Amino acid sequence: MDLLLRIVDQYTYANEREQCQQVVPDTSDFESHLQPYADVYFESKLKEKKYYFAIEQIHLHKKFDGHLASGVLDGCMDEFRSSKDDFVKDLVQDEMVRMQLSDLHHELIKLSLERRDELVNIQHQVITYSECLRTLIKNEPLKRQLGALVKELEEKGFFNTANNSVDWENKIFSERVDKFNNEVFTGRHLPKYYVIRGIIDYRSILMRKGSSQQAAFSEVVDEVCDRWIESCEEFWMETSYYEHLFYDIVRRPLEQVFTTDTVSRY
Repeated sequence: MDLLLRIVDQYTYANEREQCQQVVPDTSDFESHLQPYADVYFESKLKEKKYYFAIEQIHLHKKFDGHLASGVLDGCMDEFRSSKDDFVKDLVQDEMVRMQLSDLHHELIKLSLERRDELVNIQHQVITYSECLRTLIKNEPLKRQLGALVKELEEKGFFNTANNSVDWENKIFSERVDKFNNEVFTGRHLPKYYVIRGIIDYRSILMRKGSSQQAAFSEVVDEVCDRWIESCEEFWMETSYYEHLFYDIVRRPLEQVFTTDTVSRY
């Protein structure tokens, strides 16, 4: 749940990322003979506090994110996770030089790779989820067993989320969810929300009339998962939001450039 909330936050912040403060105060507030001096002062402050450097770093960072969107490094996430600093160092000496991104700050590279690692992990989870449900649909004895489990949950109000009288602390709920997990996702270590989703999707498959369960599975699970995987590149770019000093400088220049000692933070 924390991951899902963080993704929602990232998407929200990413949509607001263009809403930046005015870069410098309006020099028209100064007397006309003082305006040239004010312009020079503000320009020198921007250079001193590395405002233009931050803009260039963000430009390179966006280019790097676009490179990652292709999935070119998705197969290297295990290696990255095992030694992040070494991985970034090797990447800068090889891949980044070829892409003319060797000047990109290492912290920004690491932030992108950490976010990419999360997305790759979600992709693997979605694929695993689909595979497990597909295996269930092919197992007749297990289908009957879990069909009874779904019916029991239904009788207890598990699917009636709008009913405030349902006892969500009911021990039967947690026991049946655990049983579904053990039967369908054993050894896969998927987060609990995939198990809940699996129960809901399996119920939807059972409720489909006029089509085979295989066809229902394709519509309820397979096609939905495929659409999500196909949209990953767009999702990756649309949720691009980072907390870093360079972004702070560009988003809040009046605060970071004119009132904060940003140079000492590099």
